Amino acid sequence: MKKLEIIIKPEKLESLKNILDDCEASGLMITNIMGYGNQKGYTRMYRGTTYNVNLLPKVKVETVVADDAAEKIVDRVVKEISTGNYGDGKIFIYNIEDVVRIRTGERGEQALRPHVGVHGRVKRLQRTADRGAHHKVLRGLLLLAAAGEQGQKQ
Repeated sequence: MKKLEIIIKPEKLESLKNILDDCEASGLMITNIMGYGNQKGYTRMYRGTTYNVNLLPKVKVETVVADDAAEKIVDRVVKEISTGNYGDGKIFIYNIEDVVRIRTGERGEQALRPHVGVHGRVKRLQRTADRGAHHKVLRGLLLLAAAGEQGQKQ
């Protein structure tokens, strides 16, 4: 398993979330951060005074995924998020020894996989429908799943 720590410009966050969803990352953590890398910030002139802005806003996204998913995510981020300019960001990759889901005690990759009940299947189908896959079959499955959830609540 790998932990990916992806630091990007804030305006690229939605693109990154779509990549992670497509690659079936089961969770993520987002932190607003400030910092600088090779670009060292920039210089501004305000009312005749020059000043340096060296701490730039960034977003840090962390996720833990299987080894094969990590490579897919890294490849897609480099291909789709890059503008070719300074400040595009970095990806730090860490090896993860183990993961434990506190609720069930599951360990390893089992702890990363979402628990798939009726609710989980409905959410997954809704995400697929939201991405433009408006097929009659998919809509029918959503209706059946929603009806099943209503029946379970009663």
